Amino acid sequence: MAAKFLMSIHPLLYATNSYFFQVFLIQRYLEMETHSLNSRFAVPKQRIGNGEPCYIAKSMTASNQESLSNISVILVRTRSAGNIGSTARILGNMGLRNLKLVQTTSSAEDEARMMATSAHTILDQATQFESLGEAGGEEHVLFGTTSGRDRRHSQPILSPRQAATRIIRIARHHKVGLVFGPERSGMTVNELSLCQNLIQIPTDTAFPVLNVSKAVAIVCYEIAQCKGNPAGPIEPLIKISDREEIYERMQHILMRIGFLSQSNPEHIMKALRKILNQSELSPREGQIIRGIISQLEWYVDKGSRLDPKKILKP
Repeated sequence: MAAKFLMSIHPLLYATNSYFFQVFLIQRYLEMETHSLNSRFAVPKQRIGNGEPCYIAKSMTASNQESLSNISVILVRTRSAGNIGSTARILGNMGLRNLKLVQTTSSAEDEARMMATSAHTILDQATQFESLGEAGGEEHVLFGTTSGRDRRHSQPILSPRQAATRIIRIARHHKVGLVFGPERSGMTVNELSLCQNLIQIPTDTAFPVLNVSKAVAIVCYEIAQCKGNPAGPIEPLIKISDREEIYERMQHILMRIGFLSQSNPEHIMKALRKILNQSELSPREGQIIRGIISQLEWYVDKGSRLDPKKILKP
């Protein structure tokens, strides 16, 4: 049934100029697809707030539910209230509940609520932040999304399906943020540097940029349909805010000892971030890096005045 519906709406996706209508058609297809899976696995309906029922597949209600509760979708500078509302609805369809908004300026609340339909609770509970660093500070790993624009990235680039397996595995025990930037410009270089992994949805090179709510739908669908129950990391992971504190201290001391340029420290810091920005950085590994920085700070302030024999460890 869902396949027939997709065939019937395919011409409409190209014929209409309204991306809100396109989003509605795609959402309807996803709801029918998850309803089909629901019937196949005999999973009962679930409701979002007091609205219409949301059909959730077996993989979304059983083995992966713990992981889904640890995943947040972070929209950065999204201007359209309709896209924000559509994203809330998509989260509800796919079994996710956490929505974070960074520097959103739209005040069209009625439009957002209309596009959210039954996912008003997700929309009402969305939290506002002034920066991505603030929004992602409590997450352990950030997955940023990037379009097919001609850009160089130091992080590994994954397809939505490749990313989904990794996200579910990490999110079993840790918090994961999925970051979606503005359509016109994408995220800034500094914002992308906060992400340990990047997701790129394959598109035609002539039209590389997807509507943000459509991108959210594709990534979240892959996550929701991820099969199995992969083992999560054994060790705890360091938070994004702790990573950034390490990088700030590192940049400061490396500038003091003359390793980094005073005028352009980011040139080398990008390479250092690439070396240290692995997804599964443990608190112990973070402490070792902090220890190196502390020793450098101590030596610059005091140790350089002492006899070298009093500094060297046996």
